[in-house]
Amino acid sequence: MSNILKNSWTWAATVIGAVFTVLPESVFGKCFWTKEVAKKIVVLWPSCTLIEEELNSLVGRIILAMIVFAVSVVLYGIYIVVIKNSVYIKGKNYYVQVKYGNIFRQKGWKVIPFDECFSTKIGVATADIKASSVCGQYLEQYPIDNMRQLIVNSKIKPSERNSFYQGKTRYESGVMIPRADYFLLSFAKLDKDGKGYFASREEYLQCLARVWEELDAKYGYKDVCLPVLGAGITRIGDVNPTRQELVDMMIFSYKLSRHKIKTKLKIICIRGKKDGFSLDKIGSSI
Repeated sequence: MSNILKNSWTWAATVIGAVFTVLPESVFGKCFWTKEVAKKIVVLWPSCTLIEEELNSLVGRIILAMIVFAVSVVLYGIYIVVIKNSVYIKGKNYYVQVKYGNIFRQKGWKVIPFDECFSTKIGVATADIKASSVCGQYLEQYPIDNMRQLIVNSKIKPSERNSFYQGKTRYESGVMIPRADYFLLSFAKLDKDGKGYFASREEYLQCLARVWEELDAKYGYKDVCLPVLGAGITRIGDVNPTRQELVDMMIFSYKLSRHKIKTKLKIICIRGKKDGFSLDKIGSSI
């Protein structure tokens, strides 16, 4: 809200300054209701040294400024919620775009987060991949008949420790398997019930660090698109960070990493979720 008010005031100040510069002084005191307000001020403030015409003009200016500011707040709110589609974060050696959209319609590499075992079963059980998730949507559009063969072909090595879930073979969080225009990402660890989790925020950040390293090695000078990693049902420590916090952590981690791609890194967000996320708030939780 503070950003909306601040930016709305910037817009309003620009408009008000232009209006005050262009319109003559006499215009602001011609309104009937400004004259009535001025008369009441004279009655309530007898010691006022301004003559009635000057007071009329002053009241007109104040009322105009209030109206312009109110309209600016409404218009800027509409712009943020309905029209604004992306923001850019640029630095010396990085270029990040956070945007609303469908990751499957983006150009370049698309990162699809799987669990640490590269599970492919879609269903409603605790350990199943949810059909509505990014991974679930990917598997429905591009079914994988032999994940084992993909893993072998990519030459990624399994972790020394098996997963807590049914003792399955697991892969370190952050490693990727390229498949067509997609990177299949080993992301969340699994507990004994098959729920995705990271033991702490630090562990989540370590995964992100590995993601940047993998992308740096494999991206081939194409843009890379990621969903908000961890925005599904993945637990991080004892809390569930908001989508706003996750986006900020991804940007913060990427900025600090020595592994960066020379093309654009895009973080794709779903518009319309009622979780308080706003492009205008990016950076506020760091």
